[in-house]
Amino acid sequence: MVPSCQFVHGSLGWLPLLTSMLTVISVVTSEAGLAVHVAPRHRSFLPISANRELPPSDLPPSDQVARLLNSHASVIISPDGTMIAGVSHNNQIKRWHLDSGRELQALSGHRLPILSLAISPDGHTLISSGHDQIIKLWDMDTGRERAILRGHTNWVEALAVSPDGQFLVSGGGDRSLKIWQLTGNSPVLVSTLNGHRDPITALAITHDGTRLISASWDEIRVWNFLTHTLEIVLAGHELGCNTIAISPDDSFLVSGGGDRLIKVWNLKTGTLQRTLSGHAFAVSSITLTPDGSTLVSASQDNTIKTWDMRTGQIVRTFPRQTTVIQSIAISPDGKYLASGGWGEVIKLWDVQTGKELRTLAAPPLRGLPRRNPALEPI
Repeated sequence: MVPSCQFVHGSLGWLPLLTSMLTVISVVTSEAGLAVHVAPRHRSFLPISANRELPPSDLPPSDQVARLLNSHASVIISPDGTMIAGVSHNNQIKRWHLDSGRELQALSGHRLPILSLAISPDGHTLISSGHDQIIKLWDMDTGRERAILRGHTNWVEALAVSPDGQFLVSGGGDRSLKIWQLTGNSPVLVSTLNGHRDPITALAITHDGTRLISASWDEIRVWNFLTHTLEIVLAGHELGCNTIAISPDDSFLVSGGGDRLIKVWNLKTGTLQRTLSGHAFAVSSITLTPDGSTLVSASQDNTIKTWDMRTGQIVRTFPRQTTVIQSIAISPDGKYLASGGWGEVIKLWDVQTGKELRTLAAPPLRGLPRRNPALEPI
């Protein structure tokens, strides 16, 4: 059982920090300010100074704050590049046509906020997980729920599907990795891998299907996906790893962490090849272009950056956003990037120019600060 605590603060400057650290149990506004009853999801907290004191009259409704704090705004793009899926309000998943921005479908079924989305290689099955400790499989042709997977004892925020579509790996707050066989009439749990001391934040499977990488607040682990045995442990992020991406040729792994750094690892030897620095706050999501030449990173400093993987230099910083960016996904042709942020803001970008093409989901919630001076570079 994760211990919980309650604190009162008159400033909303600390809100973006909590997205990867706390699970909100309740939010109450009072004369003293905003009282948030939370359960910590991290062993350590970064000190953060208050920006502007807000009187109770300026505070947003407590249900909006709770929804914001628990939202990870996960986004994915279908394998054929025609569809974007993202987390919307009321624990829904919404789908849009990538070219037109037309909303295609809304899927409902989770009782609590959704933390992660994944899609099968053939694009026919959408997979979702969240705070309700379950995983749902959706038929993309009909929009109907195909199956519910139960087995985790805490939130589930990391999903990965094997390249052949036969297996799903999940992980989260209970610190275990669960491997599910998706073939047959109904999915079956085939294995549980243990070893992480802290919650699992990200998962990836190599393109040849032979290795599984799991990231956590404690370390990054490389597993043999065929034998389910541990091969390599990668340690380097001081404040935990939030996100990972594998190169197209499976030669290197890129990781982003709470220490604001991006690290490039040799997947064969486990050696650290390079460290990239440029974000002012935690790196929340990373992805590589299909040819592996460009890295795209998103951060809780409200920015998206592209990097030249050959030189390790920043190529472009997209226009600074008014909300924290939690998730990014790149199209199969490498031309478009989808981003998901606080307040359920989902946007589509041109990767080469950094130009915003359209906004697909709702604007930031009313009453919340559109900028966060506490997260500005000093």
